[in-house]
Parts: sequence; C-alpha cells; structure tokens
Amino acid sequence: MSGKNRLLFDRAAHLFSVVLLLASCLVSTSLDGSVEQYTYYGVVPAKIHRMELDDMNNLSSGWLLVNGTEGSSGLVAIIASEGNTNVQVYSLPDGRLVSQANLNSMEKHYALFPNGSIFKVTSDRVVSVALLSGGIPASNASEGPLPSTYYTATDGAYVGRKFVFIASQLGGTPYIIFALENSRVTVTGEDGSQNVYTLQPNSFQRLMLKPFRAYKVESTGAIMIQCGAIGGRYDARRSYAVPSAEGGFVGKVFYSGSTTDWDSVEGYGFQISATSDAKVSVWNLETKQKLEEVAVKGGGSIGVKPKAEAFIMQSDKPVTVTFIHNGSIRRLLLEMYGAYGSGVAYIGVKANEETAFFLPTESNVEAYVFASELTKVTIDDVSRTIQPHTYFALTHPGSHKIVTDKNVIIQVLHWPSTPPNQGIQFGGSVIPSVQTVNVVPQVTLTPLGEGFPWLYVAIGAAAAVAAAVGYMVVRGRAKTRIKP
Repeated sequence: MSGKNRLLFDRAAHLFSVVLLLASCLVSTSLDGSVEQYTYYGVVPAKIHRMELDDMNNLSSGWLLVNGTEGSSGLVAIIASEGNTNVQVYSLPDGRLVSQANLNSMEKHYALFPNGSIFKVTSDRVVSVALLSGGIPASNASEGPLPSTYYTATDGAYVGRKFVFIASQLGGTPYIIFALENSRVTVTGEDGSQNVYTLQPNSFQRLMLKPFRAYKVESTGAIMIQCGAIGGRYDARRSYAVPSAEGGFVGKVFYSGSTTDWDSVEGYGFQISATSDAKVSVWNLETKQKLEEVAVKGGGSIGVKPKAEAFIMQSDKPVTVTFIHNGSIRRLLLEMYGAYGSGVAYIGVKANEETAFFLPTESNVEAYVFASELTKVTIDDVSRTIQPHTYFALTHPGSHKIVTDKNVIIQVLHWPSTPPNQGIQFGGSVIPSVQTVNVVPQVTLTPLGEGFPWLYVAIGAAAAVAAAVGYMVVRGRAKTRIKP
C-alpha cells in the first residue's frame, strides 16, 4: 500500500471509529436511561364542583350545587411502556418526593393530590401520564372519569405506531383511532384480549375500552388516538387541544371527532388560531366531502362547528386548533340557561416556534406555562424568564401568541364565570412531556381534495440518527437525576 493510500485508509478508519463511538454512546445512553429525564407538570383545580339554576329556564331561580359533582382531589395516573422504568412524583413548589416506583411494561402507578395542588412527574423513559378527576380506583372499577384528550405514543409524539395508556370511560365508544396511513391496528388489553382493525388512510375506528385497564395499541402505519365526548346535545363540553398530524400543536393538518348535533346558539366549537393569514378547509372523514372553508386573520381566531362524526382540517399556513367552550350559559336546545363548559387542556410549545392559542372569553381562566429549565418566554410581545420547574400564570381571555427559547407546556383550566361561585367539572387529560414536544413523527399524509398544498413528513434513518446524536450532545450536560 502506497503512503498516500495508507494515509487515506488511516483517516477513514479514524472517522469510522469516531462514528462507532458516537453510536455506542447514543445506544448506551438510550438503553440505561442514565442521562435522559422526561418531565410532566400539572395543576389540580382548586374548586371542583358544578352549580346549576334551580330552574334552567329562569335566571332568577337561584343557583344550587349539583349533587355528586364535588371533588376533593385529582388523580395522577402513570403507565410505563418499557420495563425497568423509574418514575418519581413530586409536589411543587416545595419539591417534596410524594412517591416513586420502578415499573414494568404496562404497569401502572397512581398518586393522589388534593385540590389546588401543583405536581411534577419525572421518568428515565417516556411514560404516559394523565391527570384525572376523582380518587384511586378500585381494582374492579367498572367506570371512570372520561378524559377529553389525545394519547401520546411511546416516543412522546401524538402520532405513532405504538401506544401504551390507561383507559377510562363511562360508557359508549368514546375512543377513536385515526389512520393517517394504511394500518393494521392491534389493540391488546392487560388481560391478553385482542382486537384487530384494518384501516385505510383518512379513516377512523371507534372503540369501547374498560376503565382503569392498561392497553397497548400497535399499528403497521401511523395513527392517532383520541378520547372524549365531542359536543353533541347530551355530551359534556370539555375542552382539549388538537395536536397536529405533523407533530406538536402548530401545523397544517388536524384530525378530530365531532358531532352532527351542534347547538346553534351555545358558544362552543373548534377554535382555529393563526399568527398569519390562513385559509382552512374542513372535510368529513366519512363522506370525504368538504364541509366548509374559512379564512383566519393573523393574530386572531375563528370558530367552526363541523357537522360530521369526524373530520380532517387542512390549512395552507400553520395554525393551532382547540375544542373549547367560551363559558356562556345560554343555549337553544334543552334548558335555555343550562349550558356549562369547562376544561383541563394541555398545549406543548416548541422552542422558537410562534404559537397562537385562545382562552375562553366568558370564563374564569388559569393558563400555567411550565418550564423544565431556565426559559425566556414572550407572550403577546411581553417577555419574562421562567426558572426551572416553575411556571407563569396567564388569566387574560382571548387570543394570544407565545414564543419561547426552550420547550414549554401550557396547562389551561377554565370554568364559567356565571355564577361567581361556579366551579370546574372535568374528566381528565393526558400530560405531554416537555422534552418530547418537538418530536417529529414518521408519517406520509394523504390530502383530501386536489391541488391542495401539502407537506409530507418523513424522517430518514440517517437524518434521525444525526438529529438524535445532536440532541444527546446537548442533553449530555444533564445530570443522572434532576433534583426537584
């Protein structure tokens, strides 16, 4: 071998060894969980109850407490998708360790917090965490609170091919699986029972699941999973944020269940918010017909009530979408003053991504912005700094925009402002991890309609490894355990 060729060989060998070293570091870090820390935050509402008029057609009849609506605690429900998962539950702001556990795959852990509590969950692997109303369930529970939420996949994104979560429901078929790609979906219960569904892109399947049981959902294609009563005549109006099919909460494509039974007077529906002018079309997922097209002004929002069992929303510019009730008590159907809307909803905000969001206008509102590290937050052009494991509370209704230099989580609590002593009734919500807000899913989307501008989201293996290595280099500064 010539000297020149020998030099090239040595350089190639050196480069190969460096790549192997980086890969081994990445694998060992991912497998032993010694560096990664996933963090989840939440606030239990302070006033859990509901007031109703004695005669809901007469505003002067007086307000009464509805029996059975009073609650004194919130339940933090945690489940692991992988074995040897270590979780810790803390109260905030004191940082007191409340409980901890080492979990096997599909093993559950519960923690109970009194009204008004603030808490934090940490884990060395991605877990599914939910805040539910009520107490720790009995082992033979036959019903539970109904969350209004989307479930996160085992990588923390809302779009994926494997999900592990704790089910909860009162009855009916409140779970919806949306197929974004050709999918063979297997739903496995903790008792070993299985159901298999074959779904085409832009189709959906409704499910009934047993409350407080663990479920694993595996799919050959990308799917999303939603739970909740959507807003028909007899449904509760519980707010939730709709994640984008492209990852995160800002995007151009959204899937959700809906109803054909909207109240035309009641102030609720899907609120579309935008930071720049956007044109949004809404399509019926059953008939594949366009329901409507709306224009959203930058810095504002607009409400829609899609008459369909489920829909896909497509936008030419990034927007955010929430199902929300503005808090008004008037409606057309049933009792004239019997409307009641409330919610416990979460929105993940990616670093350096301008995010528009909307807070209901006739409600008491508490929006908590949580940060896991020192973070600069700008809300409506006013900047502030949030210390690690603390929050900033926003109480102003209406349209807002937020920009941050690190990932943050927003938890929104709201309940009607009439009467003044009204409280919040909620079922629950899945809590996203701060660290997985910017996970981009592997998915190829299929548009409805022709000539629509579209974004295909697909991560190649090389790009994924490069991104992961870069992410681990940045995260490598983290300690094995982040103290509260």
